[in-house]
Amino acid sequence: DTGERDLELLEPARLGGHLRAATRRTGSSFGLFLVGRRLEAPVTLPGIGGLLHLDRGQRLSVLARPAGPGGRADLDLPLPAAAFAAGQALSIQAAHRVGGALLLGESVVTPLIR
Repeated sequence: DTGERDLELLEPARLGGHLRAATRRTGSSFGLFLVGRRLEAPVTLPGIGGLLHLDRGQRLSVLARPAGPGGRADLDLPLPAAAFAAGQALSIQAAHRVGGALLLGESVVTPLIR
C-alpha cells in the first residue's frame, strides 16, 4: 500500500541495489515514473494535468509500468555499484493515464543513493 501520497519510495536506494518506488491513482491503466533533476519552480505543460517538477532539458527519463486493478504501478530499477553514483540527486515524479488524460502526480521524491 502506498498510503496517502501518490508516490513513495519503498526502501532506501543503495549502490549495487535497487531503486524501488510505487505510485497509485484510481482508474489508472499505467504509471509513468519520471526521473531527472528537480526544477526550482514547477511548470505547466499544455494538455497535461498538474505541474511538472522536473527539468525536461536535463536528461529526463520516463519509465512506463503497468498498473494493477487498484491503479498501483511499481518501479524496480537496478542501481550501479560504482562509486560515481553515490550521492546523486535525481528526483522522481509520477504521472498516470486516466481515461484519456495524462495527469502528473503532486509528490516528488529525491532518494539519496548511498
